[in-house]
Amino acid sequence: MSNNSSQYGEDGDTCSNSPICPSIVILATCVSLVGIIANGAVLVIIFRSRRLHKPVFMGFAALALADFLYLIFNTFLVHLHWFFPDNKGSETAANVLSVIVVTSAFSSASHVTFLSVQQYFMIAHPLSSLAKQTNRTVFIASLTVWIVCTIPSSFYIYAVRISNDPVLGRLVNFSVTIIVTFLPIIIILICHFLKLKALRESVMNNRQSTRDRMSKVVSVVILTYLVTTLPINIHDTIKLAGKIELSTVYFIIYRIAFILLHLNFTINPFIYFLFTPQCRRILMMVKCLPCYKRSEEIHSRQTGSTLLSHDHSAGRHDTNVCHTAI
Repeated sequence: MSNNSSQYGEDGDTCSNSPICPSIVILATCVSLVGIIANGAVLVIIFRSRRLHKPVFMGFAALALADFLYLIFNTFLVHLHWFFPDNKGSETAANVLSVIVVTSAFSSASHVTFLSVQQYFMIAHPLSSLAKQTNRTVFIASLTVWIVCTIPSSFYIYAVRISNDPVLGRLVNFSVTIIVTFLPIIIILICHFLKLKALRESVMNNRQSTRDRMSKVVSVVILTYLVTTLPINIHDTIKLAGKIELSTVYFIIYRIAFILLHLNFTINPFIYFLFTPQCRRILMMVKCLPCYKRSEEIHSRQTGSTLLSHDHSAGRHDTNVCHTAI
């Protein structure tokens, strides 16, 4: 997860002597733009639709915000390193941006874990979850996550970028790699098995299809998280150990890991938001809203004409009754 400016080369014009070259910067920027648009769309849809003002969707919004901020500030950081590789005046700005980027990355991983814990309580303890899980509690939990993540991210940047102590940087980076990579997965797996246990014991939700669907989602989450984050974390740990030999193969591997890291923060909206059944129903309603309004107008017209014809027939019936009485 380290953002080392030495990776960007000094001349910035060739892909043969530097891990990061113009084509990789352009590709990473394009991936980031897709993620920025996707996460921004998630935030807009959730906050503009009152139907989505619920704790579970507030959790989606908190994750989207973390990914959104990471992609924006990391794009600034990448271009800062690229256009000003040796500018000492930009070093302070790079350190500040690095703290924001790493904090956002920690926050994203923490919110992924938070979503899993939140969904466990919604399945295993639905009544208490309805009473305790509110938009306010989700907001407080998300704010707490951001505050807590600021402390280790600041120390991480100090150890890796500022201290110039290779032993400290190696130790901190290795610890962060282990924690950020495996702790969220362990918590997600624990919550997943607890959810499966709760579903088996539940009379209303004891359906094999529900368990299978949940298992597939969790498998996709863990697999994508591992594939997109583990390569760059392993690279940073080996690099700080001083056991990397610069070669064409190394450059290719690093570039792939670099793009995968950007992809990790881009695909979260599609996994956690756009593929959920509730969101699909909301999007279908938004998409079919003109058709729904049109059908409502037709229905109201038909209802009005039916009432009108009923009034006329009632009037004719009354006239016939009067004539009969006469």
